[in-house]
Amino acid sequence: MASLLERIARTFFNEPKLHPTEVKMAKHWIRQRLSALFPQLANDPEKLDAAYQSLNLTPTHSVSTDEYGRSVPVFEISAPDSQKS
Repeated sequence: MASLLERIARTFFNEPKLHPTEVKMAKHWIRQRLSALFPQLANDPEKLDAAYQSLNLTPTHSVSTDEYGRSVPVFEISAPDSQKS
């Protein structure tokens, strides 16, 4: 009985997993934006990767839908804390 309840809970309360293509597209877009905002990163792949890794990226599914009624994947980006305690 417990496994049945666990399966039901997983079905209704877990967010669907993002497709790897969506993750790669988001990563590519974020790197392009970082290069556009910070031109000094455009020609330095190591610094660009370090800047990308320093961001906190949390994949979520938004409440909104696209024109076909599907949920739209969203990556929430938060900058690293600038204040150190």
